[in-house]
Amino acid sequence: MATLPLPLVKRATISALDQGAFLLDGHNNPGFSGGPVVFAPPNSSDFRVAAVVSGFQAVKQPIFQGTEETAFTYLYNTGIIVAHDIKEATTIIQGNPSGLQLSTSA
Repeated sequence: MATLPLPLVKRATISALDQGAFLLDGHNNPGFSGGPVVFAPPNSSDFRVAAVVSGFQAVKQPIFQGTEETAFTYLYNTGIIVAHDIKEATTIIQGNPSGLQLSTSA
């Protein structure tokens, strides 16, 4: 067993593309936000980053006590992952640089 932390790899299918947002049919857990959505072009093993996970679509569901519905609800994970095009992420990063400044000289 590996001793280093390894990322959890999951699969999803593109359900829709909506103005820079990818809606993916898969399962996303809390903590996946910021993770990459990768793909390999056909006949290639060269993986590329297409998008960044921003969360999952949730719907409110009632909480029951026995057969009686209570006044409480919880957010149910619908299995739709929301990710944003990598171009949006790089634009935000370039507009808000922070951290160690690297020299551009050789």
